[in-house]
Amino acid sequence: ASLLIGGEKLEDGKYQNGYYVQPAIFDNVTSEMTIAQEEIFGPVIALIKVDSMEEALDIANDVKFGLSASIFTQNIGRMLSFVD
Repeated sequence: ASLLIGGEKLEDGKYQNGYYVQPAIFDNVTSEMTIAQEEIFGPVIALIKVDSMEEALDIANDVKFGLSASIFTQNIGRMLSFVD
């Protein structure tokens, strides 16, 4: 996985007395990686690129836990089918 942006500790002002991090976006994530398989308690998104809707569904259904998923597409029909 590659960190695209974020993930740094926030220490300025009201954040100096706590454990705060910037939202983080990771790219080049594969479905086998821990970041894709386990829940992260923080503002993190892991991007997994797929070649087909079937591959996306396989990946979404192949996690150990009932984690959330998102789909980004311009095709509303595919999106509705994915949600079903």
